[in-house]
Amino acid sequence: MRVKTKGIEHVYQLFLKEGEHLTTEQIAAHCKITKKTLFNRYQSRQNLENQVIEYWKHCFYTTYKVKVKYANNQIEALLYFVDQFKKSITEEQVFFRLEEKKYLKPALLTDNFYVHMVEYLVQKGIDEGYFKSTIDPKTYAISIIFNLFHLFYYPDGEMSPEYPQLDRDQSLKYISNMVYMLLTPEGAISFEMILIDHFLGIIPSEG
Repeated sequence: MRVKTKGIEHVYQLFLKEGEHLTTEQIAAHCKITKKTLFNRYQSRQNLENQVIEYWKHCFYTTYKVKVKYANNQIEALLYFVDQFKKSITEEQVFFRLEEKKYLKPALLTDNFYVHMVEYLVQKGIDEGYFKSTIDPKTYAISIIFNLFHLFYYPDGEMSPEYPQLDRDQSLKYISNMVYMLLTPEGAISFEMILIDHFLGIIPSEG
């Protein structure tokens, strides 16, 4: 992944704090540079947003690589991924809003960055004998990213009638079922020994 790092971390933090609706003049002012310098760096507003999104994904991958070192197998690696993906949706939602249309249909997720990550995890799990060899890694990866997105994504705090928000226990059960469908008998035994709360910091919904 090619990420332009000069100044992009500052813009990334700015988007997190202020949202994606800042004008280019406001972005340049926050970065303490002129609008001309901003465009010299990024050529266009769209390219700037693309670079911020790439930096966001770079940060996600870097953080995940640190976490996954503590995984004993690919079941735990997948749970670490699910937890980080959920946190990203809730804490870094601005970037999902910028890419929202790409998550609306499974067919649009074929080349998605997160799909590629899960596809790799699933293939490794198959190789380890924890995941069923009959599972197609790409199909499963698309399915879980699509479902996780609609499970946790509520722009501006609004819940969709089509995807009503689940409480903590329902969310854990939903995710457990998505993982369980992958498992071989050996994988199921390992999964039963995992304290899923340790991997998924899901809190009760308010209301």
